[in-house]
Amino acid sequence: MDKQKVIVEMKQVYKDRPQSIEHTLRVLNNAEVIMAEENLADQEQELMAIAAILHDIGIPKAD
Repeated sequence: MDKQKVIVEMKQVYKDRPQSIEHTLRVLNNAEVIMAEENLADQEQELMAIAAILHDIGIPKAD
């Protein structure tokens, strides 16, 4: 799965919650900083990036 596609989808999920997508992108940025120091394979980096993007996926339904 492509990280950029997941970001586009999450922007749609969070369309009424701009603070949530901003938070998600900050989490992604922090994860990418950490991953840069960890020598992860490309596939592992993509998986970790997607996990960072999706980490709060249930919040809109929980509210």
